[in-house]
Amino acid sequence: MSKRFWSAEGKSNRIIAARILPGSDLILGLIDVCQKYNVKAGGISSMIGSLETAEYQTIQPDPNSKTGASFTERMVAEGPVELLSGQGLICQREEGMFIHLHAVMVDKNQKVFGGHIERGFCTVLNTLELIIVEGENLLLSREYDDETGFIQTVPKNI
Repeated sequence: MSKRFWSAEGKSNRIIAARILPGSDLILGLIDVCQKYNVKAGGISSMIGSLETAEYQTIQPDPNSKTGASFTERMVAEGPVELLSGQGLICQREEGMFIHLHAVMVDKNQKVFGGHIERGFCTVLNTLELIIVEGENLLLSREYDDETGFIQTVPKNI
């Protein structure tokens, strides 16, 4: 049986705690924190807070995709939205930093939902509190994967 994974080994360098303030874009706020501390790779290990609204994507069946699945168009949950839990990866791509973020949320009707969050579509309402774990000697690169037909995270040692 062949080993079917990509991997790279690094060290946990620092832990950074931050609060992103009301009115900030969630992803751009995360990028700002990473840039302040010169974090190039790592993980968002904990994230909680609230959003004005949430625009997100989830996976769906797609018989035309190489894997049989693709992503929905952005869906909108009208706010206020409580962000119950968020985790993600701090990656690099040709255009610069990319935050690969997934979150579990609850809307004003107590409907729990979750998915993938992109830059420019979620604004912090009251607060967004997070913990970043920086990786040392590590690069998380976002690259096209021919097997899946999607951009994926590829861990590399540097």
